[in-house]
Amino acid sequence: MSIKQVLKSLNLGSICRFLTSLYHREGAGRKPYPAVCMLKAQLLKHLWRVPSDRRLALLLKRNRRVARACGFKRETPSHGLFTQFRHRLGKGGYEKVFSLLVKQLLKCGAVKGEVVAVDSTAVKAYSQRSLDNKTGKSDPEARVGRARRGFLLGYKVHTACCASSELPLAFTVEPCNRNDKCFIKPLLEKLMGRGVCFEAVLADAQYDSAKVRETVEEYGAEPVIPYRKSSKIRDVLRVGKTSSCEGLNSW
Repeated sequence: MSIKQVLKSLNLGSICRFLTSLYHREGAGRKPYPAVCMLKAQLLKHLWRVPSDRRLALLLKRNRRVARACGFKRETPSHGLFTQFRHRLGKGGYEKVFSLLVKQLLKCGAVKGEVVAVDSTAVKAYSQRSLDNKTGKSDPEARVGRARRGFLLGYKVHTACCASSELPLAFTVEPCNRNDKCFIKPLLEKLMGRGVCFEAVLADAQYDSAKVRETVEEYGAEPVIPYRKSSKIRDVLRVGKTSSCEGLNSW
């Protein structure tokens, strides 16, 4: 599927009013570019892994086919306007857009969300470590934490995805040193707020905790979380490194 087909297939009517509200409608000043087109350009940036707003502006200026796919007819925005759009939208704005899109997917049946999988991914910060070896030098909010391959300075993206469609339904970004278990409840709260009727929550052994299981059950769902090998609880399902199931001798 081409990028034009992907962007054209998006139904952004439900968020058009919200995006338009970010701009002034009266008074002096140049007429802004359509907010939906600006959002499509940001989606293009991530889909094609364009490293910066400057590169994005240059791409749209040189490639008219891609510019038209985003909705720009003649002129295309400068890199400064894309930066302003991201700042204008802000963290809360991106969350709002994401929530509206999830509700739209649920309404049309593209995702069910009956079974959700929770996990986290470490993202490296574009910063050197400060002298305390715990925070970032140019990014003071970043923290040093454990990742798959040792320690890194950055953040963790905690996500709750629909197990059948593999589409994300809720997320939160936190410093890398925070424990994954702390964000089970915030993710489930977001799922409930968006109308996701989940019946089971899947997670790996990193989430092995009695409190986590109790939290999932409080929302009326079944926790499907393997126990760690070091757990003292006997006769339960354990998943080893080779994905073999151990315990449950009665089977």
